[in-house]
Amino acid sequence: MKKQTGFILQVNWKPSAYHYHTVRKAISQTLWKKIRLQVLDAENKTCCTCGYVPNGEGEIKKLHVHEIEEYSDIHDDELICTLKGLNLICVKCHSFHHWGRTVSVLSKDQIDGLIEHFMMVNQCTKDDFMEHYREVREDKGNQILEYLQQFKKVPDIKTRIVKFKIDGEIPYKDEVVAQLKKKGLYSENL
Repeated sequence: MKKQTGFILQVNWKPSAYHYHTVRKAISQTLWKKIRLQVLDAENKTCCTCGYVPNGEGEIKKLHVHEIEEYSDIHDDELICTLKGLNLICVKCHSFHHWGRTVSVLSKDQIDGLIEHFMMVNQCTKDDFMEHYREVREDKGNQILEYLQQFKKVPDIKTRIVKFKIDGEIPYKDEVVAQLKKKGLYSENL
């Protein structure tokens, strides 16, 4: 099997234990809005993946601040989501970072449109996309099997709290850490 490498835009999704757990949801909307404005300005209101630029202020909402995250293995005491940084990406590119959710909520026509976007961004064919998707799905399947093995060792994993670490430079980092600490959601573990 030919390994698809070098794609600018790739299919990805986060482990289910971390669904609905993001720094964005754990901090105040006021602070997130300040972060968003800073990222919009720093990235010149341009998608860092495909180069999309909104046509007027009404389309700014099509640019999303994406959290670049890493996830810890399951430990006895806590799950750690490490925020590595933030990207400004368009809604179409963002859909590929949350592919599991994307395919569960969009119609076939909408997904076909996203595949066209993938092909345009990566200058590839539909066969290239399908091969990439098969590889990612196989890799994610192996990760799920590993997760399930860990799950058997820690049966109450669904009741574990997800804590956060910030391991990258983000706007208002000190305020973010302070809010997470106040809620008991910041991990001091290395």
